[in-house]
Amino acid sequence: MFLVVDGYAEFTIAGESAVLGPGQICVARAGEWHAIRTLPDAPMTLYLSVTPHLDPTHTMWDREGGTRLPHRYGGATGHMPSEPLTELLERHLAAADALAQTAQEFATTQRRLASNAQSTALPEMTASLQQLYAAVQHVENAWNNLTPKLAKSD
Repeated sequence: MFLVVDGYAEFTIAGESAVLGPGQICVARAGEWHAIRTLPDAPMTLYLSVTPHLDPTHTMWDREGGTRLPHRYGGATGHMPSEPLTELLERHLAAADALAQTAQEFATTQRRLASNAQSTALPEMTASLQQLYAAVQHVENAWNNLTPKLAKSD
């Protein structure tokens, strides 16, 4: 998601272009070709949100041919982790296993509470969803620490 804070820029996403100004937002989906060109007379301030922030966070494109370039890992964290690769792999796999268990518990809870279908079930349904999201964030962090080290191990 791009939010123009100040100034103006031309955004091109999947072949469609528009000039946006302060307070306007546009979205480029994962893997979607996009480009930003500031207008020549003034600076522009932009807020960028990449969600989820999983490495690789961006799809790089060849300017001439418009073809995808290979992924570059390590951009989400900006550093190379100091832990050994085996430790990072173990942490990632543990997070993946915990996510799988949490997802099963989430589905079971949602089914049980949906059968009641009353507003009194909403707080517990919400808490279950928040636990699932926390587990996804744990996998995200483990993944973003693993990928730069794994990409450099070739």
